[in-house]
Amino acid sequence: RDTCSRWAAAGECEFNAPFMDDRCGAECATAVQRKSCTKRACSGFRPACQALKALSADAEPRVPHEMLATPVSLAFRNEATEPVQLFWVDGLGEEQRFGALAPSARLEQGTYIGARWRLRTSSQVHPQRRGALLLEVRAGILEIGHCACEAHASTLSPYVPIHEPSANTSTLLMVAALPVTARVTKWTGVTDEVLGTLSPAASHGRDPNASSHLLLSGLVDGEVLSVRKANGGALLMQHVVGDVVVTDCSGGAPKARNADAAAERRRLQRTRSLLERENDVLRQQLGRLREVDLNAFGALPEAMLLEYASQAHKVLTQLEQNPAARMLNEPGGPRKLRDARSSWRDEL
Repeated sequence: RDTCSRWAAAGECEFNAPFMDDRCGAECATAVQRKSCTKRACSGFRPACQALKALSADAEPRVPHEMLATPVSLAFRNEATEPVQLFWVDGLGEEQRFGALAPSARLEQGTYIGARWRLRTSSQVHPQRRGALLLEVRAGILEIGHCACEAHASTLSPYVPIHEPSANTSTLLMVAALPVTARVTKWTGVTDEVLGTLSPAASHGRDPNASSHLLLSGLVDGEVLSVRKANGGALLMQHVVGDVVVTDCSGGAPKARNADAAAERRRLQRTRSLLERENDVLRQQLGRLREVDLNAFGALPEAMLLEYASQAHKVLTQLEQNPAARMLNEPGGPRKLRDARSSWRDEL
């Protein structure tokens, strides 16, 4: 019976129903079952392409009052085939227009935790669809439900987050409505780092340290956050830090990605690491050259000078052949490279 209880807590009643019903029927009958959720819900977001009436019927996440004024930054990216308009919803529920995004455009917007933003179509081709709601976002909030998210999860073992010194950081508030205690982790590229826990509301009276919300700061685009049951490790959410992406409602999913995108991303990460190491070596050599009397070069053997020239030519050739370097040198290169990296992150 103890074994059945552990299996039920780990979610086996959902994954191995015939066996569990036969061997552990009593435990499965009393176990709290996770519900089937969409990929968006398993990423911590509200449903897309729903009418406001349907959205308002959903329970609003309970945000601690003292956190509502916390400043955050949102980045919206339009992957729909038509332009979209961005609106902020004020305290009276009125929409205030804040801008428009052309297809493939990106817009960064400063705001605060809990602020409500909506994206609507601004189609000139199909006037009957103009103003249709594509997405509603609660700024800086990830809603954690009792979801079965294994089917929507990505394998993290080959993925290594890239941390750039100049990268902007973001803040997210996790708000949970769970019947069980859950553990929040961040993938480091090698293992999951525990960031905190989320507790069911029923435990708050018994434990003064228990909380159904967790504020995370200093997050970098591309980092992967996961929420799992503390007992059994069943996955409740997996979220990739980054842009808020809006898509067409006809398909309900972003544009199709190249099937080789994940492999290409890993190849570029390895190439980047190699180039960074070679760049460090060149910096060290340059530092030593600055200390050298140039008049002394005439005394160096010709073979040594040719070897230095050969190494420098090899590294420069690799830089020119690197897709990322070529993209940076093209017109609009930095934007293209940023969009490409966003695409690889979304593929994850």
